[in-house]
This record gives sequence, structure tokens and C-alpha cells, in this order.
Amino acid sequence: MKPKIRNPHIGSSFDDFLKEEGIYDEVREKTELDLIAIRLEEARRRQRITKPEMAKRMRTTLLTVKRLFDPSFAGKTLSLLRRAAKVLGFRIAFDLRPSGDFKQKLSAKKIRAIA
Repeated sequence: MKPKIRNPHIGSSFDDFLKEEGIYDEVREKTELDLIAIRLEEARRRQRITKPEMAKRMRTTLLTVKRLFDPSFAGKTLSLLRRAAKVLGFRIAFDLRPSGDFKQKLSAKKIRAIA
């Protein structure tokens, strides 16, 4: 009978895996930029604005606009996404929230304050 090989990642979350690999922040940032791009692409289509027209309004090249909406393109920048949002009548807003670790520390302080 063969011995079972234990997977160290079983039971952990995907976030834990990314943190162990040291790429959590990088992956999260790319994902957030991609999600903004997806929403902008949906808005562009709803407004029936072609990619060439979008490039003209943004005063950039068609290739830049195509890359902006290409999920495999990793070179998206917040600046470019903001320009696209403005052309479509949107603005990109951010929210600052405590991280999970900080929330736990706050809860522990509140519990001690109540006790």
C-alpha cells in the first residue's frame, strides 16, 4: 500500500496560497484593475460606442483601447482606466477599509473595553 502524500494547501484558502507564494498583492491589484475594465467595457457596449470612437474620445490609439479591454493584457494602469471612465460618464471611486487583521485587533480592543 502506497503512503498518502499530504497536500499542505488542503484546507487553506486561495488567498492563503497566494500569500504563501508571495504574490497576493500583485494578483489582487491586477484583478481589481481587470474588474474595473470589465465594467467599463460593459458601459461602452451599452452606450454603443465603438472602440475606434472610444480611442478618438480618449485621444489615444485604437491599440491602447483594445489592450484596455483585453483581459490577458497585464499593463492596465489606473490613469488609463480613469480616462476611459471619464469618456463614458463615470468616475472611479475608492473606499478605504481596515484589513481583516486590523478588524480582528479592533474587535479585541472593543471586547477588552467592554469587560
